[in-house]
Amino acid sequence: MYPTHFARRSILAVGLCAFLLSIAISAGLRAETFVLSNGGRVVGELLNPDETPRTKYVVRTMLGTVTLVENQVRLVRSKSEAEKWYERWVAKMPDTLEGNVTMAEACRERGLTAQRRIHLENILRFDPDHEPARLGLGYTSIDDKWVLTESWKRSQGLIRHLGEWRTRQEVEVIDAYDHREDREKEWWRRVKMWRTWVLKGRDRQAKGLQNIGLIDDPLASRAIVDTMEKEKNLEFKKILIQTLGRLQTGEAAGALISTSLEHPSEAVRDACHDELKKFARHMAAGAYVSKAGLQNSDNKVVNRAAVGLARMNDPQTIPELIDALTTKHKYILKPAGGQINPVFGANGGGGLNMSGKPKIVTRDVANPKVRDALLVMIGGVDFEYNKPLWKRWLVNEYTPRNVNLRRGE
Repeated sequence: MYPTHFARRSILAVGLCAFLLSIAISAGLRAETFVLSNGGRVVGELLNPDETPRTKYVVRTMLGTVTLVENQVRLVRSKSEAEKWYERWVAKMPDTLEGNVTMAEACRERGLTAQRRIHLENILRFDPDHEPARLGLGYTSIDDKWVLTESWKRSQGLIRHLGEWRTRQEVEVIDAYDHREDREKEWWRRVKMWRTWVLKGRDRQAKGLQNIGLIDDPLASRAIVDTMEKEKNLEFKKILIQTLGRLQTGEAAGALISTSLEHPSEAVRDACHDELKKFARHMAAGAYVSKAGLQNSDNKVVNRAAVGLARMNDPQTIPELIDALTTKHKYILKPAGGQINPVFGANGGGGLNMSGKPKIVTRDVANPKVRDALLVMIGGVDFEYNKPLWKRWLVNEYTPRNVNLRRGE
């Protein structure tokens, strides 16, 4: 494939530029760029470099010597070491295929992008199908024809976005995500400000409460969750819990569930239950029967999970509640009548401590809140902590539809 008329003209223009530059360098012209206040540029050698204080710039250019007063020049750009190297060697380069290939590679190694492009274009004068030069100039071979990659990509409906070629739909998704991040950051700022109003700004307390009470954007969920989890003021924490219940996002549900299991305040846990019942009842029940709840190694968490299940009142969880009437937990048994302290972990064996050293023992612990949850869901019968009797009764008298009696076995 041979270059188009336009491409040939571009190659000739580039070659002419390289030729003129070679003449300038051969003539000993040390090129510096003088950026003018009006936006123009002058390239040449500064003939009065030592003038102090600076009042004017006397510059020898390819067309003659010009004088610029000090306030005409906004910036003087000197050549880098790589550019100085290029100026020394480009005039000596033979204008052949091999010469341009060698110089193009040397420019690539030194980061001289514009100069490298000149030599890649020159390579095509000698070999229009030179693959490395074509690729270096941004061409792609399509059906054995060289086409500019950018033009071909655009013809396929792609858009250059953030350094990558993407479909319009991908760009819309990325932009929407960026917009989402901006909105979330704005909610962080607002929630922090309104919290300050409520807790510290006496004259703005009512306005802060009003603003929080009007939040209905799901993108505020992350800011509310993080603020709620860190909040020490219990009354304000409950306000944030109510806000999460109003937003009804999955993120909100997860935070309410974990808080209902981990927070030491019963009032806070109850506030979480109130909101979970409104929009995430089954999700909460599933979490309460998992390792985060009834199967937890911490006996306190087991009982909190049972309270949550009683509030969710899901009969599907009765088999798990029966299994959790008593649970095994590890404790540290201190010698000489010392206190028994719990340690949490997997089940293990127990025994008496006769060695005079602390010993880990495993004990079955009755969970009264689990029993209470069963009584709330069933009522009328009470086999206390006797699991076999509860299971037998469940099979014979109270088998709710779709209950899996083998769960937990």
